[in-house]
This record gives sequence, structure tokens and C-alpha cells, in this order.
Amino acid sequence: MSLPEYPHFTLTEVAPGVWAALAGDTGACISNAAVIDLGDRTLVFDTFQTVRAAGDLRHAAEALTGRGAALTVISHWHGDHTGGAQVFDDAPIVATARTCELVAGEDPGDLDAYTAELDGYLETVRNQRDGAEDDAQRERAERNLQVLTLLREEAPGFRFTVPAPIDGDGMSFEGSERRVEMVSYGVGHTESDLFAHVPDAGVIVAGDLLWVGHHPRVNDGDALAWAAVLDRIGGLGPSAYVPGHGPVGGKADADYLGGYLRTVHELVDEAITLGLDAEAIGAIPVPAGSEAWGSVGRFHGSLASLAGTDS
Repeated sequence: MSLPEYPHFTLTEVAPGVWAALAGDTGACISNAAVIDLGDRTLVFDTFQTVRAAGDLRHAAEALTGRGAALTVISHWHGDHTGGAQVFDDAPIVATARTCELVAGEDPGDLDAYTAELDGYLETVRNQRDGAEDDAQRERAERNLQVLTLLREEAPGFRFTVPAPIDGDGMSFEGSERRVEMVSYGVGHTESDLFAHVPDAGVIVAGDLLWVGHHPRVNDGDALAWAAVLDRIGGLGPSAYVPGHGPVGGKADADYLGGYLRTVHELVDEAITLGLDAEAIGAIPVPAGSEAWGSVGRFHGSLASLAGTDS
């Protein structure tokens, strides 16, 4: 069947009954999400960062499966995966216990505080844009302004939504035609990351445990532990991965990212040993094979943060 079209993301059928919602360039979502049909129940994985994109994701789930979400899974605490959660709050929204704590820690307290926080971010990023030293810095600031402007427009109706904790390190969600396993292997991209395994389809919905064609944010987790998590996921034998950022990937993408993360760990150790400052870290070449990836600033920012030179 032809897939419905939406302005902020593109739907891709990864396997029968498994669809990736891949972020577009409008700023309403910068990470991916997914919809999984279990036969008589529907699972939504991650909720984008804006209400407008999450609303379209809810519509997509209903159009694809004929029903709303019976369960919404949050992969980790970062706002680009959680900001649209209020759209799905008529059914359970779940995450690991540690992710729930981290999401709750982001609660601004009230709508006025949230709006003021966004206004502060907007002023900071406008200053970054106006003071940019090169085109790359200016473009990065413009992208951030695009996202923040949309969030500010939605602020009057925003409701901060904290998921409910799952019991332990995973849960199984059963439907009439398939089972989906939500699994956490502990520290990786963040202190606690949940991924979805669809065994009959051979699909992993990885959240930010996998980035394809983009330099990942490493400094909220542990690079070596993350690489080991990718090795364990590979042991499940998936044929396709829905990443948190970038196009649908495969085992080669996960294997490469594991090597990339081990290289990041080595570079951080070297930077600490040599006492490199932020300027020197900014000159470190990216790992071989990632030269064409987007957001190279994220690579150097992660190195600087992990080496303790970003203050």
C-alpha cells in the first residue's frame, strides 16, 4: 500500500508491520521514531520533540494499523525523543526506571519557567548565530533556532510528560500476531537506553544506540560500554536497524559505530594524557570513514566534554 505523507518525517516500511518515521528537515523532529503493528495492538517507539510532529506520528500509527497506540516506548531521556509524549498520554508511556528519573529531572516546574527557559535558549543561539566565525557555525545556529522557534510557538499548550518505569531491564509486549521485546543493556548512549527487538521481522529499533551518517552525541554515556551494547545487539541477528538519527541501517552500520566509539575512547584518553586544550581537540581528525557525516561539531564537542575541556 502507499504510505501516508507528512511534512516533518518520511515513513519507510522496514519489514511487514514495522515502519520507521525518519526525521525531515523542518525542525519539528530531528530524531527518528517507529510504529510497530502487533496484529491487534500498536506500539509507538519514541515521540519526537514537538507536539506537531508527534501529532502527525499519532495519525500515522492510526492510518497504518487502524488503531491508536496501546503502548508508547521512550528509548532514553533526551528531549528530541520525549518532547511529544503528551500526544500519547491516553495510553501507557514507558521507559526504564533510570530514564524516568532523568526525564523527571528535566521538568522546568511550570509553564512560565519552561517558556522563560526557551526564551533564554533563543537569545543564546541568536547570539551564537550573529557571532559565528564560519559558515558551519552559522548553519548550526540556524538549525537550532529553527527547532527552538517551533518549541516556543508550542509552549502555551505544552505539558511536561514523564513516562512510567518498566520493571527491571525490559518487558515483552504481546499481540495476536507478534511479540516485541523492549530491552536495556544498561549504560550506552546514556545511563539507560531501551531498544525494541522485533524477532519475527529481524528488526531492531535502536533509538540513539545507533546513528547512521551522523556523528553521535557521546558525552552522556560511556563509549566503551556503548560499543559493547552494539556487539550484544548484533548477537540477536537483526537484518535491519531503525537508528535514532539517519536512514535505516544494517549490521555494517552498527559494527562501524562500535569501532568509531572505541576510537573516541582512545582519543579521549590521549587528549587527557597529553593535556590537550579545547583548540587542540577541535583539530583532531574524525575517525576514518566518518568524514562525510553530518554534525562534525558534535564529534569535537563530545571529545572536549569527555576530556573535561569544554567549560
